[in-house]
Amino acid sequence: MPAIVDHVPLGGGAPLTIFESGAILEYLAEKSGKFLPTKTADKYRALQWLHWQMANLGPMMGNANHFKNYAKNLADDPKQLEYGTKRFVGEVDRLCGVMDAHFSVNQYLAGDEYSIADMITWSWASLLGRLIDENVWETFPHLKRWVDEVGERPAVQRGRAVGKELGEQERTAEEEKARRDLLFNQTNDKVRAAREVAAKHRS
Repeated sequence: MPAIVDHVPLGGGAPLTIFESGAILEYLAEKSGKFLPTKTADKYRALQWLHWQMANLGPMMGNANHFKNYAKNLADDPKQLEYGTKRFVGEVDRLCGVMDAHFSVNQYLAGDEYSIADMITWSWASLLGRLIDENVWETFPHLKRWVDEVGERPAVQRGRAVGKELGEQERTAEEEKARRDLLFNQTNDKVRAAREVAAKHRS
């Protein structure tokens, strides 16, 4: 769960805690005065794509990745995965078609201006070749153009490098099992227990 604590929040006052990537980006854009247009029509053009990513591309790609790459190591019967894989990979294909058509006539998601909508969407869209295969880009040339252009931005390259070493760490079988249990076997009881532990630490 992405979260930030701003110790010098917009408008002053006590430290401000914000979770969810879309809310964080909206807040930072407002605080910095950057990457979110000020004209009403342009602003909401950016925000609608930001929310489109959070409601569509992110969840669909996350589920497609789960069924295609992770669940095969969790399921007893591989046939159980066929519907989920087809469903979510198909949705990713559809959503990429939406973006490809948009980028055939727009440089960025909000039009001519790079914004927080591009920031939040690029991190998912850039993984399309890895999720499906590198040949998929031939189907979406306009999306590929945008992915490449945004990926060349120095700040994007710096951001992508943060924590890279964590993904390259080798784990024992026991550590990998614990990681998978944390990622894929969460329940209300586990969340409630974690919340109680956190409350004890705060008191």
